[in-house]
Formats: sequence, structure tokens, C-alpha cells
Amino acid sequence: MTIDMSRASPAEPAGHLGWFVIPADHPCLPGHFPGRPLIPGAVLLDEAIALVLAQHPARRLTSVVACKFLAPVAPEERVDVCMCDGDRDTVALSCIVSGTTVLRGTIRLADWDDVPPDPA
Repeated sequence: MTIDMSRASPAEPAGHLGWFVIPADHPCLPGHFPGRPLIPGAVLLDEAIALVLAQHPARRLTSVVACKFLAPVAPEERVDVCMCDGDRDTVALSCIVSGTTVLRGTIRLADWDDVPPDPA
């Protein structure tokens, strides 16, 4: 898989974090679906979150607040990831393939040193 955070250009939307490609030989594809492989939504979300966290190395994911998969993604398609406005702890993101939004989601982040108290 290719993740490239350095390819933003003026033609790309504001908030562009980078892009990734899931190769045709990725282990998630056999059986998903034979004859017409599609990238599982969990893989798309995981790669998008990885790009967000790469931009915020002092932060960690605490939860996925919402996620909607809007269109299928095939292997070898370039998936651009954009981060929309949000506050310090909540990030709205989208994944775009050839101008079509394929995923919209909201995630929550926290500082690594913000460890919740032990419930015990």
C-alpha cells in the first residue's frame, strides 16, 4: 500500500492530508468479492485515520464518532484524504476517489498523556 502525504497541490481541496492506494494483492481482498474486488470500509477508514494521526503525532485516536461509506472503492484507485474543520479533539474527514466522496467520518483525538482514570 502507498501512503503519500507530500503530494498536495493547489488543485487539491483545502485540508488535503495526502492519499493512499490499496494494491490488488492486499490480503483483505480475497473473498471481498470474487470477480469484483472491493476495498472493505474498515481498511479505508484505517488508512484515513493513519494520515490524520501522521499530521498529529502527539495525538491518539479515542473513538470513531461517525462513519458513512458512500461509494465502493476498487483496488489500485487513488484515495485522497481531506480533513475538514473541527475543534482540537474532534476531526471531520472525507475520502475522495476521482472527485466522488466515498467516505465521510468524524473521529475523536486526545493527547497521549491524557490517559483516562482507571475505573477500578
